[in-house]
Amino acid sequence: MAQSNVVRVTGAVTADPSSSALFTPSSLQQFLGLDLEATYGSAKGMERTTAATVGAPEDLPLEGITKARFLAIRLLSGSSLQVWITTALGVAKLPVSDEFVWHAPNPGDEATRIQLAQTGTSVDFQYVLAGDLT
Repeated sequence: MAQSNVVRVTGAVTADPSSSALFTPSSLQQFLGLDLEATYGSAKGMERTTAATVGAPEDLPLEGITKARFLAIRLLSGSSLQVWITTALGVAKLPVSDEFVWHAPNPGDEATRIQLAQTGTSVDFQYVLAGDLT
């Protein structure tokens, strides 16, 4: 029997209506729903520490995932890191200072390589990675 690996994200981004003309002034309002549920060939989660060399990217081990489709990162200590995501379109370099979620559900958009580079002191973080095995 095949094992399924389900990634489920729930929640919403809210905004203070007093800081934007997009909202009524009565209370905090939901701005963007973050509900996601997808099944992948493999999913894993770990806690890690980046290497000591600032700016030198290190590969995030994909451990058999050939097409990464979901990545979530939460920093536990340290100020920030940079995530390099390689797709068919090229390499995106994205900063992470607290939490980061990336999802590529469409064929051709998936990542074939994910690298991390610390921007200052050593960074401890947790992550969840999911995707296809072929």
